[in-house]
Amino acid sequence: MVGLVLTIAGFIGTMNAQNYTTGVHFSALVLCAGLAMVLVAFSGTITGTWKSWVMTGAIAAAPMLFLLQWQLQPDPAPAESSQTVQGNLGNSKGLPEANLYTLSETLYSRRHPKTQAIQFVALEQQITNSDYFSIQVGDDRDEPAVPGSPPSFTIHCVPTKLLKDSMKAKKMLSLTLQKASEASGSETWFVQDESGKSHGVFRRDVCPPIAASANSTEAPASRHAGLPLPEILSNLVMRPALAFDGGSDTTFEELIQALEAKSSNQRTAARLGLAERSARNPRLFATMAAAWQPDVSSYQRTLGLLVAWNRAIRIDRSRVVEIAASLDDRQILSLIAHSGYADETIASNAANLTSWLLQGTNWPNGVKGAKARLIIDSVLEGLRAPDAYFRRLDLNPKTYSALALTLGLAQAVEWSHCDIPPGDLPIFRGAVEDLRAANPDIAAAKSRTLEGLSKCGAGGRG
Repeated sequence: MVGLVLTIAGFIGTMNAQNYTTGVHFSALVLCAGLAMVLVAFSGTITGTWKSWVMTGAIAAAPMLFLLQWQLQPDPAPAESSQTVQGNLGNSKGLPEANLYTLSETLYSRRHPKTQAIQFVALEQQITNSDYFSIQVGDDRDEPAVPGSPPSFTIHCVPTKLLKDSMKAKKMLSLTLQKASEASGSETWFVQDESGKSHGVFRRDVCPPIAASANSTEAPASRHAGLPLPEILSNLVMRPALAFDGGSDTTFEELIQALEAKSSNQRTAARLGLAERSARNPRLFATMAAAWQPDVSSYQRTLGLLVAWNRAIRIDRSRVVEIAASLDDRQILSLIAHSGYADETIASNAANLTSWLLQGTNWPNGVKGAKARLIIDSVLEGLRAPDAYFRRLDLNPKTYSALALTLGLAQAVEWSHCDIPPGDLPIFRGAVEDLRAANPDIAAAKSRTLEGLSKCGAGGRG
């Protein structure tokens, strides 16, 4: 009876197991022991010389069956490992805190307690599907920059190949922040690798495609979920603010509110979260549009929404159509006007989004009808008569610049690579020529921008 109970219990335990664990081995041993006892019990009814042989065979069957099932068990699946790469930012001592992020992931960073240099760590899962990452130093300005204040800037389009190559070579990545001065007196920032090669695009969040990963869409990954940090990272204390990461436990409305958080880490996570979720569910663009009141929204909310819209388009460029549909006419006009905003970070993001909206008017399934006409006519008006454009919107002349608007919109048209309705291309070319004639003192860099744009009306893509 005991043998039968052990056999049944061992069989149930073995069948209910999901994989080979210590519990499975124990259940199998109980099963084999039970079978041996059953065989011994049956052997008791046997007489003659065979009785001793049957009992011996039954006892030997238990360990033999156990060893057989052990030998036949499948090899356990290899444990998932998470490779990492560590790095540091040279010339970062004395600068504000820094955030490093890809399209959908925020990397881990901290300031070394002794050297005060900024260090960072990237997990393999955070960079596998990304071509580029960005380095944001400071709070990207709560307000337009104040003379004498610490530098605050963002360097975009730093190739993740630097991280991947260092991870493969199992060595630390050393990048150095560098500053350069333009003829106009403004400063630009970039990073250099150990070989002295420069990387990154200052403030402009428009990165060229990388042929080796042309099929990558930078699909958002699960944020930090199930990513065990190796013990090697235990000495690298991650910043507590990253506890708010815009993950699934955060509502969409909470993400919008977090755009104005005091922590720059939280603001960055909120922007990425808004972009990722809205790109997946375009109905959320209406919620984002309702949260933006151009005349009263704070600097951080305006900037955060502009960044989120641009990033959602980078995830799926067809989202331009839903974004345009979610914005009312006043918001479209204000968005275009922000290309001439006094703060370059907002102006660059607004010009970038304006460029996408402009391109969308020329797509077969793009922005159509009155909304498309509003976008095209408003960009042309901003190029030709920026002062009148500002007056029509009753915008503060101290916050917006007429020349900045014309140059910003010229940049937006250039970024469109002439992907504008063919019937409007000659009109844009004429507006650019008028702009050049009226501003002979434009800096050399801006002059090159207009030179490239003037080709749109003559054989440009359309």
